[in-house]
Amino acid sequence: MAGLAGGRLRHRPDDRRRRRGEHHLTAPSDAIGHDELVWYAAYGSNLLAGRFTCYLEGGRPPGAARTYVGCRDTRPWRASRPVAIPGQLCFGGLSPTWGGGLAFLTHPAAGEARGRGYLVTAGQLADLARQEARVGPEHRLTLTPAGGRWHDVVPAYESVLGLGELDGHPAFTLTTAGSLAAAPPAPAYVRTILAGLVETYGGTPAEHADYLLAAPGVAAGWSGSTLTALIDP
Repeated sequence: MAGLAGGRLRHRPDDRRRRRGEHHLTAPSDAIGHDELVWYAAYGSNLLAGRFTCYLEGGRPPGAARTYVGCRDTRPWRASRPVAIPGQLCFGGLSPTWGGGLAFLTHPAAGEARGRGYLVTAGQLADLARQEARVGPEHRLTLTPAGGRWHDVVPAYESVLGLGELDGHPAFTLTTAGSLAAAPPAPAYVRTILAGLVETYGGTPAEHADYLLAAPGVAAGWSGSTLTALIDP
């Protein structure tokens, strides 16, 4: 299996700063330009390139209950690579798109999550964040190296977390600042994540099933054999 050394994030000294506002984050001195390239670090279903394409171009991924509007800029990502994301992968709450628990990142926390970095524009990342938080384009998100957070929305992926730099570009991921009760993921969702891990890192479904089973919430509904059967029935 491909190692996790495909990319590691280098933190800036001001990574933990937060400037919050109603539905947007504004910090003109630190603001990242709309067309500036940034890394989006995915650790859930967006590990699978075909699923992530629905966020860029619009569409409904297999097994999902939601059709995505896509980004205003539908150009494909400029690069993609494995990336180790600081924090712990967990599953909890209830996904309105897939049913079952949704993947989120506990940060800061010991360990690393297996991720996939997509090099996109800051504008594309902002539109991705809007789709995840289910807010419209009238809500502005100004990215800074610290990230950003939507307020007064249902806690799911309302937080854009700055992770530092990768190859000279700012890196971000999406997670929640809320507390979600642990819950196992639905079959279509975890199948997409497992397929994305194999696509990103190579290896066998069984190797990645062990990784998923170590994430809180998964073992309550899945075993190694039932996870592997999703890909290799």
